[in-house]
Amino acid sequence: YTIAGDPIVTSILLFCFMIAAIAIAQAGNFLQRQLKHFFRTQREGTTVVTETSSELRFQFFLVAQTCLLLALIVFISSRDFAKESFSIAHYQILGLFTAIFAVYFIVKFVLYSLVNWVFFDKKKNIQWMKSFLFIIATEGILFFPVVLLFAYFHLSDSIAAVYTLTVIIIAKFLSFYKTYLIFFSRSAAILQSFLYFCALELMPLGILWGALTMTTDYLRAIF
Repeated sequence: YTIAGDPIVTSILLFCFMIAAIAIAQAGNFLQRQLKHFFRTQREGTTVVTETSSELRFQFFLVAQTCLLLALIVFISSRDFAKESFSIAHYQILGLFTAIFAVYFIVKFVLYSLVNWVFFDKKKNIQWMKSFLFIIATEGILFFPVVLLFAYFHLSDSIAAVYTLTVIIIAKFLSFYKTYLIFFSRSAAILQSFLYFCALELMPLGILWGALTMTTDYLRAIF
């Protein structure tokens, strides 16, 4: 079994590419606006530009694509699954990994909402949630090339791992920068910013890694 020889997964990837290309072409101004405001501090009294329903759907589509692409990277990396001859098992495994990443992002969203609701005002919370969605959506765009190369052009595991880790590390640095910019820059609370980042970014990431490792070991024992 290979991803390249799976018509269903290939069709899903082709569908994601077509929808993402159309959405990016239609929402180019939205992406430029998000990127432009990402590295800036919003001044007090500045009018908040709200996203349209189509722009929000586009973002949530890219978040879902991020979950799928991360699941494919983990799935392809697990070479032991290739020994299984029943194709339905592969779809179940891929769906399970996708669900794990979806739960990871949902839990992070809930944790951020609860913590920020207690300690910060509504305007800062909205500003951070927009940045949070933008970072995840951008990851979905950046992961697409490595998945295609990994699945269809036999990219080596080491290069794929380095690329994936680089994207994740950059995303974490951007998250740390943005949380400091939004919540802690006025008080210059570097230590609080670091603790906030560790609690809501690094700890969930460690739990995700443990969940993926346990799931992979369990599936290997079954199949």
